[in-house]
Amino acid sequence: MYRNVEVIEEDTGASDYEFQAVYENIPCHLAQYGKDIAGHRDDRAYLVTEDLRLTCNPEIEIQENDVVEVLHEGEIFKLWAGTSFNYPTHKEISLRRRKEAKQE
Repeated sequence: MYRNVEVIEEDTGASDYEFQAVYENIPCHLAQYGKDIAGHRDDRAYLVTEDLRLTCNPEIEIQENDVVEVLHEGEIFKLWAGTSFNYPTHKEISLRRRKEAKQE
């Protein structure tokens, strides 16, 4: 999982943001919910968004807009975190997958 973190340039004191790894190799469960897949066209391609749900240990801190990469059945899913729901036994995080639609 990656988070956009402020980085201060030592020489100039200027600040910038970059994605940095926060967690790696965390056991989790990725699942679909609903069947809504939304799409729209931009300048280059037809973009598709798909909503998924991640379940993990409640101690894992996942913030909105974190980038979560999940290895599922040999495929890497790159997802953006949304709302997190905490329960005593687990945490559920809404995730959104954005990709270009493949033309066949």
